Amino acid sequence: MKIIDIHTHAGDTLFRRPLPYEPYEPYPDFPSWMLPFQQAEFDLARTDKLLPPEVMKLYDGILGLGERGLIFLEAIHCQESNNAATVDNLLKAMKRNNVDYSVVLPVEPYRMTMEEIKVCKKHKNLIVFASVHPRDPKKIERIRRYMKLGCRGLKLHPIVQGVHPSDPSVFELMEEYRRYNLPVLFHSGKRAYYLTQSMERRDYGALRNYEGVISNFPKVNFILAHMGGEMERDTALEMGERYKNIYVDTQMQPVEAVREAIIRLGSDRVLYGSDYPFGLQEAHISVVNKVAGKDMGLKEKLFYRNAESLIGKVA
Repeated sequence: MKIIDIHTHAGDTLFRRPLPYEPYEPYPDFPSWMLPFQQAEFDLARTDKLLPPEVMKLYDGILGLGERGLIFLEAIHCQESNNAATVDNLLKAMKRNNVDYSVVLPVEPYRMTMEEIKVCKKHKNLIVFASVHPRDPKKIERIRRYMKLGCRGLKLHPIVQGVHPSDPSVFELMEEYRRYNLPVLFHSGKRAYYLTQSMERRDYGALRNYEGVISNFPKVNFILAHMGGEMERDTALEMGERYKNIYVDTQMQPVEAVREAIIRLGSDRVLYGSDYPFGLQEAHISVVNKVAGKDMGLKEKLFYRNAESLIGKVA
């Protein structure tokens, strides 16, 4: 069966620096997968006994650190994972997990769209989205150029880019972008990426901030990556019930959450995504397989048909 991962990264999306070549093991040692927001990964690890008991005990202890401690570890996790975002590592993960296509998401001004376009021209199983910084004075010129070069969607990341989702610059960008009839993949959910990041900037990911742009552009389809994360899952689904242009991906979410998303939004608006290398392709493939069971029609929708309905057919 064809698998399209709607949410991956190749290249440094946090600092704009050359990445070291780091072999990316499925389950690195502390602290990379020791956080509660990676619940899907830990569900798999517990069930399949992929982590030793002493590591799982350490993870359980981390839950008692409190919000500030968890935010600190969250930033470390993101930076460690970012270091593994080489193209070679992504291709190896795809081969290991039988993923046919990955949608690669730049985040300007760190990972530039043109860099990603050049990579994807070399690898036919990589599909590129555009990214522009909403406050870039050349954003309209850039988005027109990127879409002409064949980008299949747009990636926006309010926290990393430091722009509130309700900022006028986002609305200006959407006015231009809506003509392309392709999706926007929005990071959603509070998250820390930098050790010095303010709480205010982390809160840019709160879902209450997204409603304005989603409601004002009803013909633009928005994919809420991470389904709002662990803390705002219900809010993401509630918004999806009200706005039919909202889709969600499976990243960060365990089996019961994906099942609930299908019940509340319908099976046509849930997409498989891993956020590689910040998430594991194998963990989220396992979640989709458990959700769909023997229902091959549902499995096809989650793994590739829903993606193709948004970005167009892939070979």
